[in-house]
Amino acid sequence: MHNEGMRALTVLSSILILSGCGATPKLHSGTSKSSTKDVRPLPKPGDFFTQGLASFASEVGLPTTSTERRLVSTLRRTLSPPPALDCLAREYAARFGADARDPSPSVVLALAQHCGYWNRPRTQYSVTGTTIEEIEAHLRNLPDQITQGTFGLGSVAHPDGRITVTLLIPSQDIRLKQVNRSGDATIQGHLQSGDGKIEFWVQDAAGAPARKLDATADATGKFSVHLQGNVGAYRVEISRVRGGFRQTVALLHRGAARPKTYTAPRDSNFTKDDYGLAKSFNAQRAVSGQAPLVLEHHLAGPLNDWMTRISKNAGSDTPPGMLDLRGWRYARLDYGFTYGRTPEEAVEILADTPTGHFLLNTNRHERLAVGLLPFKRGPGFDAVIVALSRFEVKAPEDARAALLESMNAARAKAELPALQIDPRLTDATQRAAEAVMSGRLAWENALGSLGKTIAQEKLAAGAFGSGGSTVVELAESSFVTEPSVMTREVNWTGIGVVGGPLPGGGSPRYIIIFVTAEKIPKER
Repeated sequence: MHNEGMRALTVLSSILILSGCGATPKLHSGTSKSSTKDVRPLPKPGDFFTQGLASFASEVGLPTTSTERRLVSTLRRTLSPPPALDCLAREYAARFGADARDPSPSVVLALAQHCGYWNRPRTQYSVTGTTIEEIEAHLRNLPDQITQGTFGLGSVAHPDGRITVTLLIPSQDIRLKQVNRSGDATIQGHLQSGDGKIEFWVQDAAGAPARKLDATADATGKFSVHLQGNVGAYRVEISRVRGGFRQTVALLHRGAARPKTYTAPRDSNFTKDDYGLAKSFNAQRAVSGQAPLVLEHHLAGPLNDWMTRISKNAGSDTPPGMLDLRGWRYARLDYGFTYGRTPEEAVEILADTPTGHFLLNTNRHERLAVGLLPFKRGPGFDAVIVALSRFEVKAPEDARAALLESMNAARAKAELPALQIDPRLTDATQRAAEAVMSGRLAWENALGSLGKTIAQEKLAAGAFGSGGSTVVELAESSFVTEPSVMTREVNWTGIGVVGGPLPGGGSPRYIIIFVTAEKIPKER
């Protein structure tokens, strides 16, 4: 399902962020056993707890607390994580301690941006207790895989004497070196698991169209991309191409300015209903002046089932059953993956990436499908949003008239006379187009076969030429650079056009074959 121009976003890591190894908060009453002198208050919703990192590229992290130093020794952490991961772990602990629950996905993104941690953590574990000994007892019972390898660790002391500790386990997809906040920068890292193409998308804060950087990973999975100059605040999205969609594995927010606060999410009584997400998606499209997309209800079942399968690493690269009610494939499918506690939050997270911004602002679709996977713990869901184009077939005579108009518009700009339709040339090209669509004639042989027909039946005199293309929409056809159309000597044309699924059940397209001629024989 990798159609031309396709851009899609997938954020599947949220399944683990909110429901992987997170602990139920351990809240205890009683007299504090630790000193509360000079303990700063926990942050209010929307506020950060730390100052963050002054320079994301710095290898110097936040000053560690005595609790963190003790727990690093207790857990035998031997591999040092990026400073930004420990920073994020402390911010996460402060938010968890203040709210007695895991922060929402959009809050985690805000905390990560504050600290300069670009990979979303694979999973987390947070616990609150009255003493460090109690915390240690809980952490010693963690599964071995949680504390093997690299992990981030952060702790905060409550004003009432309690302690909250968070462990963050990084993603196994990709590893990045620290990247400075502004100015020239080089993104370096390597793919840690799997294979497949990697893409880099850049978009400035003003919302200009995203641009893809040319970069690839070598045979060992290493990659390096240089970002030139200080272009102000902008976002860089690193995506892995998996089958027909793109999975966002890292999202960089760069720029000299750093937000001092973030918007705290609203609680929601979300129910498992795709109408809520579709409504929020269309509301966001309306902000940028885009038309709403019509929901394809019959695709919810296949997409929900596919989401369940891929959460268990048992799904295919592309969801099955993506057919319209005629049994045809859709002409275009652009995938976006997101997650959140509310439909509004899920759309905000989607819009935060360059490829997600494209999905919300493009006019190349008219329909929408949604698949949901509710979080196992707490409110919220993972979601796949598919923007679709249903192939619409025009009658050959109407399609031919539109193509002739496009040809003559291109010739008029070049101050060339208009072409006229010849019925016998049109009959020959129409037969060729229909033969290709039915599979009786291979596409690569179509023009050669047509040339023999014209010669045998003496359909043209003087100079003549031919051409062809396949398009989803007739408006995509361009003849400006087509020599057989833009030659001054030609005066006549025949146009064959037929639309529908390509041979073998392929995605539906228009097949267009045309011929131009200098003269039409008087006797044929």
